[in-house]
Amino acid sequence: MSQHRSSAITVLETIWRELLSVDSVHPTDNFIALGGDSIAATQCVGRIQGALGVPIPVVALLSDEGSFGGLADHVESKLAKAPIAS
Repeated sequence: MSQHRSSAITVLETIWRELLSVDSVHPTDNFIALGGDSIAATQCVGRIQGALGVPIPVVALLSDEGSFGGLADHVESKLAKAPIAS
């Protein structure tokens, strides 16, 4: 696992734990199942974009299929494709 990947996952975990008031987050955890709602989802995507520069559609968190692991994979994919700042 690259340092970049570890950092992004740590940021995502922190955001989810803070917004959802949970102690830990696992790859199969679902935002809604952990108590998230549309307001928390809006805050979450704003924090993700602010911290990592990756836009996420709110609906991605509100989907029954949306898991923490899926979100992490999406964010990492976007970060891997992003140009490296010089």
